[in-house]
Amino acid sequence: MSSVQDEMGMVRLCTEDEIATLYPECERGTMPPFGPLCGQRVYVDTVLADEPEIVFNAGTQARCD
Repeated sequence: MSSVQDEMGMVRLCTEDEIATLYPECERGTMPPFGPLCGQRVYVDTVLADEPEIVFNAGTQARCD
């Protein structure tokens, strides 16, 4: 978080209640990986651009293996 704050200023993580309000279609405690589809800005570490494949849990708490 400190490196994000260095770049962007004051930031904090959302509470579970705030996430539930923003993403009511997702399982509680999760959020979709594509924020722009829900009108949210997304910030990504550029190191991910070098990865051939990126796996994520899309709106669920189930593991992706």
